[in-house]
Amino acid sequence: GIVYFLYHPVLWPSFARVVAPLFVILLAVMGIWFAIAYPPHAVIFVLMNGPVGLLSSAFMVCRQAYMIYGILARTFFLKKELRNLFDMILKLKGLEDLLANASLDFAEEIDAEFYTRIQQSVIYKLRARYRKFVFRMTSPYLLFKALILFPIQFIPVVGPLIMALMNSVDIARAAQARYFQLKQWTPRDIRVFTRRRYGSYWTFGAVAGVLETIPVLGMFFSFTNTTGAALWAARLEKKARRKSPQS
Repeated sequence: GIVYFLYHPVLWPSFARVVAPLFVILLAVMGIWFAIAYPPHAVIFVLMNGPVGLLSSAFMVCRQAYMIYGILARTFFLKKELRNLFDMILKLKGLEDLLANASLDFAEEIDAEFYTRIQQSVIYKLRARYRKFVFRMTSPYLLFKALILFPIQFIPVVGPLIMALMNSVDIARAAQARYFQLKQWTPRDIRVFTRRRYGSYWTFGAVAGVLETIPVLGMFFSFTNTTGAALWAARLEKKARRKSPQS
């Protein structure tokens, strides 16, 4: 994905449009979170580790701020650009017909503009996330998983890498979510499809996840990972069509 993205300037605007706002958000989040969270962290870490705690607490706070920045960036800036990038690559690979299903994404806007406006509102999104959070917190397995895995990501250097490896298949599925959407597959269809290619999805997700943990550059790698996922989806689609020409 990295090589293809760099050698196709037509793809660059998708990244260029978000560089400035993402940089501003990064500085703002880092500054605000450091001012709020560093003093209490520093006190605790100094009491536990002595003067070295000043450095380790700074690293911890920076890591937390970067996580917050990542959530904001993906929620408000990257989602649409990454989807458009995915679609553009499918077009470059001659799969324009697959994008015909994309019009279905906007049916709600045509037939029920008011409903769509509510659906896209901040309150609706917060409510949906709250319901998802409650479900996770009331599921014993997911609660146990969250309690075990959450502290791991704060381990310096190694923590994010461990998380990327443990969630590699989910990362790969998320990277190809647009392809699954265009195919109009159900969650069960997606699970069956990815399980048959578990090794490939684990490998792709592991590499993509590790690249996206790199501070600052991680957002650039989000675009190259999406590029790689789209190229992979194009190969899978063409292979499926060769096997089943009528599909």
